[in-house]
Amino acid sequence: MIATIGRWLSIACLFASAARGQLGAGTPPGEAPSHAWLVLLNDEGQSALTHLAPRWSLPGLRGAEPGSLRHVESLSTAPLAIAARGARVYLVFPRTGGPEAGYPVMSVGVTAQDGRWVDEPPLRLAAERAIPAGGDLVALAGTPDGVVALLRLPKDGFGLLVLDGSDWRPVSAPPELPTSGAGLSLVGLGSGVGIIAVEPSGRLDVWEGALSRVLPDPPRGDVPSNRTGRRADPSPVPATWDASWSRRTVAGGTAPQGSAPSFFWMAGRLMVIERAGEDRLRLRADIGGTLREIAKIDDVPGAWVAAWHEDVDRIIVAVAAEGSEPRVIEVSGASGRELATVQAQLGSRMLPGDVRLLVLALGGVLFVVLAFVLRSDRAATPLPAGFAVARDWRRVLAGGIDLLLCASAVSIVLGGSIADALTLAWVTGAPDAGFGLLWTLGVGFLSSSVLETVTGRTVGKALTGCVVARAAQTPRRIGLGSSLVRNAWRWLFPPGAWLAYLDADRRHRGDLLAGSVVVEPIRERDSGSEPPRS
Repeated sequence: MIATIGRWLSIACLFASAARGQLGAGTPPGEAPSHAWLVLLNDEGQSALTHLAPRWSLPGLRGAEPGSLRHVESLSTAPLAIAARGARVYLVFPRTGGPEAGYPVMSVGVTAQDGRWVDEPPLRLAAERAIPAGGDLVALAGTPDGVVALLRLPKDGFGLLVLDGSDWRPVSAPPELPTSGAGLSLVGLGSGVGIIAVEPSGRLDVWEGALSRVLPDPPRGDVPSNRTGRRADPSPVPATWDASWSRRTVAGGTAPQGSAPSFFWMAGRLMVIERAGEDRLRLRADIGGTLREIAKIDDVPGAWVAAWHEDVDRIIVAVAAEGSEPRVIEVSGASGRELATVQAQLGSRMLPGDVRLLVLALGGVLFVVLAFVLRSDRAATPLPAGFAVARDWRRVLAGGIDLLLCASAVSIVLGGSIADALTLAWVTGAPDAGFGLLWTLGVGFLSSSVLETVTGRTVGKALTGCVVARAAQTPRRIGLGSSLVRNAWRWLFPPGAWLAYLDADRRHRGDLLAGSVVVEPIRERDSGSEPPRS
């Protein structure tokens, strides 16, 4: 709990600083729904990974509002590069052991749960296989085939690696890539990977590579037997990767200005967002082999970072805003029209587990306060003749039976399972979250009030031999008003109902206000048990 609260406070401070760097990513073409990610950096070198949820609605999940960012993880070290694939993002961090060490790789995914996106794994990043030593990282991109890394080799030349399952596999790179002077970037294409080289003159060359995964041929002939005389399984041979490359030059190239341009592939064409002045960005698209400007983004004097939602043709730019959360600008990739400009809405930083833990903690505190602070001494309760205070196991069993019966009725009427009728998802305030538990408690309140007024028993109490009666010598059922009072406390304030087990006569405050007590006939007492109270 303390760690969770500390995480919320650190995030609030983190996003009050200016975002810097070019660490944005979106899922490759053809993957839907599209997820996007941004790494925001502050002046102290701290960074935070944020998730930009899909902007269109899915079954049971409402699309995210424009400008909404969801915090995923605070990072002590800023990554060198990030890439997305599906609903997962991969982060490559600086190596710590010199050129002979590999680059650490971490990842985190998102999954829909209780009407909202939550992290998988929660509260941490998962370790992936490190990019092996042997070269310097130049660029990273997510493709439909896997995450691809471009490395500059110790001896002139470049190498490509594809994350195939849990290992990195080599892929041949174009031999004519410029080894000096040019800036290189990677983009995920609909059918592979693209390498973009920006020459100092502004010329832009694009190599488009179609990746293919080649499985090894099955073994032929006899396979040597093992010591048991059985045929031994052949050693597994990993798949190999191949690429076929084509090169083209795009006119109207982009000369670097300030921060590096951000390239991505959207709607079947190459796009770039770059600085075009002291306080302006421009969005350009490859139209007919020429980069043409389709949008200007003004009032961007400081740092910025961009990501994209390919499936809805939307580019998201986070602009540094001193002393406040970043300003988020969303632009159409098809028309260049500005769709939204808002201050970042960081969204809930609580996971559903955090909220439930907080609810349980507050409930525990409330229980202690009611049990030991608000309790008062009082005289023994008069009981109806021939009755004794019901034993605990009978009351607990009766309450459990009543709760399950109410949950079953709610699940049948509203649809879903009994677990849905007992869920706490509504506590999170998530869109489209179910209110099953509220319905269950409401049904329990009404049904118990009616049954205890008419018969003195609920179904659970009837099965366990308990009776709700007036706390008086004359055995008489309670009235409707008293039944409503005691069941309002029991069903609408469950923590308070459990205080009955700290009372000598097992009466919660609902019973005290209603003048009622739960009893059982003395004839049902086991031999040798305590005498009845009177």
